[in-house]
Order: sequence, then C-alpha cells, then structure tokens
Amino acid sequence: MNLGTEYGWHDRIFLRAGGKFGYDEESFSLGFGLLIPLSGNTRFRFDYAYSYWGQLTEATDTFWGQPHRFAVGFAW
Repeated sequence: MNLGTEYGWHDRIFLRAGGKFGYDEESFSLGFGLLIPLSGNTRFRFDYAYSYWGQLTEATDTFWGQPHRFAVGFAW
C-alpha cells in the first residue's frame, strides 16, 4: 500500500510526504517543490525528495550519501 499527501501554497511552494507499507526497503519520503513563473507563460520547476531506503540509507554515515531525488524542468 502507498500513501501520500501534498500541500500547495499559492501554487508556488509544495510540501510532500509519502509512505510505502509492505515493502522490504522503502518506507517513507519527504520533499518539496517550487514553481517559479518566468516571462509570459514560461515557468521553472524544481523538485526535491529524500527517501528512506532501509539498508541503502543506513550504509552511509553522512546525510548527502543517502538517497535524494532532484528534478528540474521548464514549462511553457
């Protein structure tokens, strides 16, 4: 089972959280997104998520060595 939620503020800033139940490794993720209007109808989008992946996450002592997801995009 998967469960997730998103809160958007003024269609510009988005906070996200999710959980996976019944999986061996994946359990939860947290993230945020930014939608920035540029000129005309052009928009810039940035998304980030941190995921806890059990043994993969625990294999490193540093935060930056753990699973992170980034996405960058433009829309027009």
